[in-house]
Amino acid sequence: MTRQVDLNLNEPLDAAAKPTLSKTPLVPKYATAAATLQGDYYVQEQSNLNRYLFWSPISKVYMTLVIGTALTYALWDYVVISDTPMEFLQYFRRTEVWVQLVIILPALVLIVISLGLVIFLVSDDLKDVSRNLVGNGYVNEIFGFDLVKFAKLDVDSNVPKQREQLSLGDNTQIIVYRDSPIAIATVVPDPKSTVSDFIVRISGMNIRKVYSKVDFDQLVLEWSIIRARQLLQRRAEKESIKSISGCKITVLVDAYSFDQHRVSLLLKNGFSLLSSTYQLNPFGAAPQHWQVGLQKVFSVARRTYGLVFVVDNEDADLLMKAVKTSGFLATTDNVKRRRPAA
Repeated sequence: MTRQVDLNLNEPLDAAAKPTLSKTPLVPKYATAAATLQGDYYVQEQSNLNRYLFWSPISKVYMTLVIGTALTYALWDYVVISDTPMEFLQYFRRTEVWVQLVIILPALVLIVISLGLVIFLVSDDLKDVSRNLVGNGYVNEIFGFDLVKFAKLDVDSNVPKQREQLSLGDNTQIIVYRDSPIAIATVVPDPKSTVSDFIVRISGMNIRKVYSKVDFDQLVLEWSIIRARQLLQRRAEKESIKSISGCKITVLVDAYSFDQHRVSLLLKNGFSLLSSTYQLNPFGAAPQHWQVGLQKVFSVARRTYGLVFVVDNEDADLLMKAVKTSGFLATTDNVKRRRPAA
């Protein structure tokens, strides 16, 4: 296997490394880092989902009503005999009041645990993705090929078959800062689609959390759209189709209902909602009925957004112009168009 670029998301970037911002397609040395970065998306989304569930209006109402009811039940005798709120508060100087609170403490703990259990049951599917990314082959579905075998390829090989396999890495864009990958996007064309109705899915897109405030997601999304146009052009050339004027491209991408940042990004770039499912793990089995019920209560779903556009033969020239004038869409490396904070 090719020596892999190390990526530890729990450690800061190497401060001694040159603060250069660059981009690269997926090559064998970035295979492990790319898988880690794609898997980190689901780790971040599970964290976002846990936060969303805990602070949702339903959770707040549940905690307020249940805990309020428990406290009222325990202290009702003191409420009845109190003429004013101040008089009621004075009872907290008495030991027996605190004894009553200690007695119901286990019940209060169980109430909090019950909410935590619900949160776990709803969000565990996302943890399953990152946990089984390689073992269950999820990573191969994201990249569209066997990533383990890809990591063993010789980047300098002149063997036609290996060159063809290496070219699959062009469907992934990685942004590198201080010699460490910080953003990634992967597109996979639908093999069942045709030149006239070409479908490409953004199977993975993630930004390292510490750089989520920088608009790298906009950059990799733009790259994904342009890459879809390039793939159509290559597909047409492979099938000896000279004119693609009037052909339709559909770019698909998933976003979770609780991830308002990604949803806003997609809507801002012209994507529209196409479908919705309660299967949070896109690679796993369908959820159980009770899981669907919980997700419906909290309005948690995985939604598919799409961008549809019709191409023209002249688009190829415009595409090349955009590629040459855009730092992160260009083919040259070590681009310094944008620099995040160290």
